[in-house]
Amino acid sequence: MKLKQITSMLLQTKEIVSCFKRYKRIQIFRRKRQLQNDFLLILRQSLYSFQKFYYSNFEQLNLIIIFKLLRSQTQSRRKSCIIKNTQSQKDYLNQKFL
Repeated sequence: MKLKQITSMLLQTKEIVSCFKRYKRIQIFRRKRQLQNDFLLILRQSLYSFQKFYYSNFEQLNLIIIFKLLRSQTQSRRKSCIIKNTQSQKDYLNQKFL
């Protein structure tokens, strides 16, 4: 009877140990999975912030380029108007005095 009890206890402890090992493996797996998820979340957030930063700067850059283009166009229009005006004045003066 004692031998049966001892063997049953040994079997129970073996099952308990195997269950505990399985539980530890699952815990380790879950911890790894959680770390992976945390890492992915951090990566996603950093990419989002970088993307936000990049697009905001890109929009600012676009606005600056557009502003410079508009400014250069208005300057070129002014120059062309000045050139046209001086040309027309020269023509007028040439016609008047020739």
